[in-house]
Amino acid sequence: MKTGPVLMNAAGWAKTVEHVRALAKVPTITHIVMGSFTIQPREGNTGGTNFDTAPDGTAVNSLGLPNGGIPYLKKHGPEMTRIAQDAGKQPVISVAGFGPSEFGTLAKLVQDLGAIAELNVGCPNVHDAGKQKAIISYDWLDLERTLQIVCHEATPGNPTWVKLSPYSNPLDLEKAARIANKFVGSLEALVGCNTFPNVSMYHDDGRPLLNVANNYAGMSGTSMKWISLSQCRKYRELVHEGISILGAGGVSGPRDVADYRRVGCEGVQIGAAFFKSENFRVFEEAASAFAEAA
Repeated sequence: MKTGPVLMNAAGWAKTVEHVRALAKVPTITHIVMGSFTIQPREGNTGGTNFDTAPDGTAVNSLGLPNGGIPYLKKHGPEMTRIAQDAGKQPVISVAGFGPSEFGTLAKLVQDLGAIAELNVGCPNVHDAGKQKAIISYDWLDLERTLQIVCHEATPGNPTWVKLSPYSNPLDLEKAARIANKFVGSLEALVGCNTFPNVSMYHDDGRPLLNVANNYAGMSGTSMKWISLSQCRKYRELVHEGISILGAGGVSGPRDVADYRRVGCEGVQIGAAFFKSENFRVFEEAASAFAEAA
């Protein structure tokens, strides 16, 4: 992990060369997170609103992982990673396999591109043929097998990140930590945490914020902050010191960064606060917390 303050965008926005070029101009970020990318190209959930933010900053999305898949990564991945590196940023590519072996295939490609693979094992927003796909974060055998394939078989010794789902059962946090600890040396960071699954939100007049995927979506933003922050605190207590903890959820300013740092996070990812307005100044404002703590 890079020494010093770690600040970056969360996965979900930067999926093209143009997006990476825009983030490369932001002086305060240390990493650029691209993706998530899947094996096959995906249109995602279409036909209506699939992302929105409530007035309090809580966001829901049912994007469904739209991306260009391996074909786009093979064609444009070298340029995307080069843009990040030339700007002094560490390239990170989020990958979302639909099973452990797919994660291995994707992670190998990412490592060949010279980027860190962030394993998105917690996306709840994938619906194919009317059926919601399972979330690997909640399947302990698949989660451990995914890390086994990536860390010990596909990309042994290379730095890997894993972004887990939120867990409501305290004992599940202990299980996740025990699995992570088996991969010290390859697992560089644990990101806590992904969106909360299957949340429905409504406007004041009763209209759903989203009208795709039956208004079930992953919740992020303001309402996720204290859940995610508390889980990060527990991970820092349970996870080997050789694995960094990165916070994600409700980060929109320096106070949020300071809170995550207080519980032991080396850095944070900013998602909803940036995605809605695409205001790059949010990274500059958040970075001020690192300067104040110095």
